[in-house]
Amino acid sequence: MTVGWGIVGCGAIAATRIAPAIRSGENAEFVACCSRTLDKASAFASQQGAARGYDDLSELADDPDVQAVYIATPNAAHRAAAVELLEGGKHVFCAAPLATSAEDADAMVESAASAGRLLGVGCQMRCLPALVQVRELIATGQLGELLLMRAGFGCPLDGDGGWRVQRALSGGGALMDLGPHVIDALRWLGGEIVAASGRAANLRLRGDVEDLATAELELAGGALATMDVAWCHQDASMAVFGSEGSARVAGAFGQAMTWRLDVRIGGETTTQEGRADRAYREAIEEFGAAVEEGQPTAPIDGLAGLRAVEVIGAIYESADCGERIELEE
Repeated sequence: MTVGWGIVGCGAIAATRIAPAIRSGENAEFVACCSRTLDKASAFASQQGAARGYDDLSELADDPDVQAVYIATPNAAHRAAAVELLEGGKHVFCAAPLATSAEDADAMVESAASAGRLLGVGCQMRCLPALVQVRELIATGQLGELLLMRAGFGCPLDGDGGWRVQRALSGGGALMDLGPHVIDALRWLGGEIVAASGRAANLRLRGDVEDLATAELELAGGALATMDVAWCHQDASMAVFGSEGSARVAGAFGQAMTWRLDVRIGGETTTQEGRADRAYREAIEEFGAAVEEGQPTAPIDGLAGLRAVEVIGAIYESADCGERIELEE
């Protein structure tokens, strides 16, 4: 079975990452797209190889050739689009963050459950080869007891930042934009996050959203994690320290980049290097496979997206009040 895909939101990320990933996916076909104007949707469809474009979301929801839809709109529009599509019978794969609030994210999860459809979130960093190997090292006990993780994701904004620097559309700055990917990776590798302490700052950006945020996170198993996300410098790193060894990744986050993994166990260090440029495609293919097979949940499901939003909310709350914030498990 080939899954027919639609895309809502015809911006840069849809053009450069999502549509190409769908077109190249072994089990995917790009069928339709939806934008605010029919001219833009039709032009995008023509440029990206889709059969048709819409300016009305209900028409995309009614398209019988579309089984799954990727939502690539500004963050604040995720909930409304997802709920309408899920209720219309479509499976939904939503760009991260899942929503700008835990309330909205929870409503999306509930809508998917009620409709009996899959809700996934685009945390495609789980598909990056270096992080997959680090997860295997942790899961098989080769690093021993997990003690500490450090993660940094810095990606300078292109141009003026567009809707991302408008709080009403984005829900926040670098933490809302890059944070979901780091938080999801930390949870995927190290387990649940149960408390957060954070700070946020605007160092170089003109606007009302942060361009740098840091956090100290406590994991359910007792380990600690630190993270920083930024629009004001470049970084993509992950380090994991256990009682028996460590793993360091340069090139741990991003869309297409080279990576290096250094693993030190028993006094010996091994190094691997490679290039990652298939994460979006693999995420699309994995979601499509779940649709094909009738799986009950998406590979990276709405609950993972909801938890990331909850952690982001706790970091923002801590940054505002200066106190440690506990999260419900």
